[in-house]
Amino acid sequence: MIDNATFHKGKRLQELLQKAGHYLVWLPKYSPDLNPELVSSAA
Repeated sequence: MIDNATFHKGKRLQELLQKAGHYLVWLPKYSPDLNPELVSSAA
């Protein structure tokens, strides 16, 4: 799972990951519920 940073979206990186048998899971653009720091401090 990676974020939407520009350097993560390069075609070369995607090709390398797929060649190594990995697949990409993109995070939503804004996902505070997936940030452990925000979740733990909300209580």
